[in-house]
Amino acid sequence: MRSDDLKTIWQGINKSELVKTDINNLSSELKGKLHNIDKKIKRRDITEISTAALMTLIFSYLAFRYDNILLKVGASVIVAGMLLIIYKLLTSNKKSPDINNTPVIDYLTDRKRYLEKQTRLINSVLYWYILPCYSGMVIMFLGFNTTTIHTTINILFATVVCTVIYIMNKRAVKKDLLPLIKQTEEAINNYKNRDQ
Repeated sequence: MRSDDLKTIWQGINKSELVKTDINNLSSELKGKLHNIDKKIKRRDITEISTAALMTLIFSYLAFRYDNILLKVGASVIVAGMLLIIYKLLTSNKKSPDINNTPVIDYLTDRKRYLEKQTRLINSVLYWYILPCYSGMVIMFLGFNTTTIHTTINILFATVVCTVIYIMNKRAVKKDLLPLIKQTEEAINNYKNRDQ
């Protein structure tokens, strides 16, 4: 066979068929896990953004309704926290890579980056999610005309709720994202080794 014949054969190959064949070789288990994590992230984002939008409306109303300066400041801090949550979720969750139009190695590399970005987002939940809202709640509790014991109980309750949220997010990273990142990395290495 001459080099001209090889060149003609190579040019005649449908590259999208090669990508589809390569995608079919990708572990169905890994594809399923990647699909499931996408669904979880999408569901989380819809729930969190919807809740934050509703809370923004409620606490904006409270900030204008109350005359007490601590209640106004606390409600305003919570509104700012809710807007920050919406911003972080909308900007951090660019569309995940498309499996159908990308070679497997590129798809897996993009997926790994996407999962690592989600991990960084969840690992920083204390700063952009919990602290702004918790601070606003504490300020508001201090502004209510209640007894010290009642205020302390409210602050302790808020602390417990925020701690549970933090632990649940850390558990999600450990249980869902880190093993999937590792599995994706292993698949990348397998594909690289296969091509050598």
